[in-house]
Amino acid sequence: MTLISVISLVMFIVGEKQALDDNYWVTHTHEVITTAANFDKQLVDAETGQRGFLLTDSPSYLEPYYTGRQGATERLNKLKFLTHSDDAQQQRLEEIQGLMQQKFAELQETIDLATSGRKDQALALVKTDEGKQLMDDMRPILYNFTEAESRLLEERQAQFKTTTFTAQIWYISELVIVVIVLVIGSTIIKTKVIIPLTDLAKFALKLGQGEKVDFPKHSEIEEVENLTRSFEYMAGEIESRSTALVAQKQQLQLRVDRQTLELIQSEKMSSLGQLVAGVAHEINNPVNFIHGNITPLIENTQNLLDLIKLYQTTYPTTSVEIEERIEDIDLDFLREDSLKILDSMTVGTKRIRQIVSSLRNFSRLDESEYKAADIHEGLDSTLLILDHRIKATSERPGIQIEKDYGNLPLVKCYPGQLNQVFMNILVNALDALEERDLDRSLEAINQNPSTIKLHTQRLGTDRVAIHIENNGPEIPEKIRQQVFDPFFTTKPVGKGTGIGMSISYKIITEKHGGTLHCQSSAGEGTRFIIEIPFDLQRSSEGLN
Repeated sequence: MTLISVISLVMFIVGEKQALDDNYWVTHTHEVITTAANFDKQLVDAETGQRGFLLTDSPSYLEPYYTGRQGATERLNKLKFLTHSDDAQQQRLEEIQGLMQQKFAELQETIDLATSGRKDQALALVKTDEGKQLMDDMRPILYNFTEAESRLLEERQAQFKTTTFTAQIWYISELVIVVIVLVIGSTIIKTKVIIPLTDLAKFALKLGQGEKVDFPKHSEIEEVENLTRSFEYMAGEIESRSTALVAQKQQLQLRVDRQTLELIQSEKMSSLGQLVAGVAHEINNPVNFIHGNITPLIENTQNLLDLIKLYQTTYPTTSVEIEERIEDIDLDFLREDSLKILDSMTVGTKRIRQIVSSLRNFSRLDESEYKAADIHEGLDSTLLILDHRIKATSERPGIQIEKDYGNLPLVKCYPGQLNQVFMNILVNALDALEERDLDRSLEAINQNPSTIKLHTQRLGTDRVAIHIENNGPEIPEKIRQQVFDPFFTTKPVGKGTGIGMSISYKIITEKHGGTLHCQSSAGEGTRFIIEIPFDLQRSSEGLN
């Protein structure tokens, strides 16, 4: 019996060590997945910096380029180190490294061409799509790399669970053996212990099979009472550990899912920003050309009209053919309408320039870094992009926008990320108002129109508050408590991912050191309150 006890103890110790090793490899694989995601982000940042430099000729865009380039190289080296024992992954990383070096060479060549005054050649090189093809070749390899690690993570998590369960079985076995040894020793003194020990053995068997055991409340024999309480404690420990393991697994899976979706969302926003900036740039040049030529065209047209008027005054009598032609074209109307058309063209081109400016302001590819920005400009740009959902249509009245902007200084922040927060909150408000208006008559909507109010104000000397509220339906307390939780959504399948408000909360609280609250009540609608410091870095230094 002693030998069996020693063997069980040895097996338990070996199992515990194996469980620690398995847990280490689960953490190691998770680190590989996170590093791969950061590597892809650094590549995007480097390309974004290069595009910004080519579009603006501003050297400030080279900082994210070099930072992203260095970061991508460091993370690739880290991935090589972390997966040095996996030949297949090492081969993928070698392929990625080759494509990355070609990509950086292509980016550097365009920057060198632009720096030496050959910007046209740099842009022509970009339009060859050589860089895009390199990224298209790289991403499937990186995806296969991440998928392989994800499968490995699942295998290691399963192995960790199995090893832990086995260690617990040996732990239970060791305790059972110890109990039996004690029972045998006690039997020599008191035979009355045999029956209670038999019951305890049955309890141990059920416990080992995962069944719930109801232990006796009290025993007159002291030894049996102590053993019963020991088993009861052991059962509680096993249940507690099992619950902790399940919770740990769920938390780890939730973390992986959240980081995966955040990575996808970040990639989508980055691609959207590049698309918006590119479209805005392509529209901007021809519109500026048209707008710049309208004023000379108005002057030339006015000069021609003045010349015609002078000619009519000097030569009041003309031929019949000219008189008929004047009557056919309605010269008086033509004279008046031509200037009106040119004025309308001026207004139209100004409107297009405003839209282009708002698109470029919202995309802010050059403003992923920390800098001073106009909060009101970000709000207005977001509203302009959503104008197609705000203005009236043939099917519904428009949504009213009320602005109450305070006198705010420039706020040092991450402007592009703040714009993403404004977009998420405003889109959710528009969704709620539109859904509510579907069940209301036109008369009811006109009596109580759907309204979104924007209010900004200073809070003391170092903070700013941004209120975005709507007069839509109340958000119940139960839902309001979960509105910032990852993956929580009340929208139909396919319409919402449940990460927009979670990412917004993370941007405000973690990136800007601020707060984001939701208030809602019946008859009052819903209000989101954002509070951030004017200068996050100075605020952090003050706390330190």
